[in-house]
Amino acid sequence: MTPRMSEPEERTDPTSEQSPSGAADAAGRDVRQLLDYVSLFISAKIDAIRALGRSIALLAALGVAALIIGAGVLAAAGVMIVLAAARGFSELFGMVWLGDLVAGLIFIILFAGGALIAYKVVTARAYRNTRAKYEKMRKFDGRES
Repeated sequence: MTPRMSEPEERTDPTSEQSPSGAADAAGRDVRQLLDYVSLFISAKIDAIRALGRSIALLAALGVAALIIGAGVLAAAGVMIVLAAARGFSELFGMVWLGDLVAGLIFIILFAGGALIAYKVVTARAYRNTRAKYEKMRKFDGRES
């Protein structure tokens, strides 16, 4: 048997990336680059959240403004309707104060009646839903009576 000659060991350059110190340098660069990307990503997400917050605040402000304007328009329309009815009753009765009084009373009665009907409808629906909920729970538990 002839002894095999081993191949000469390659000496590595300490500055190449294949050396341990070069690999550590490359890993350090990669980690710094990754941290830069993560920082950029987080910054972009924070900016997106801020933009969303600004949009929500702007829409809320516009909604409040629209609500105020809408309430003003409805109030003005309501006043015009009441005044027109009061003029009509004034001409019917021949006395301005009586027409104003009758129109005011009619609209107060209509408003109170509408509020009472709305109250009855809402409470009846809530009672019906609550009762159905507990009846369903009783059937589920097997405690039907």
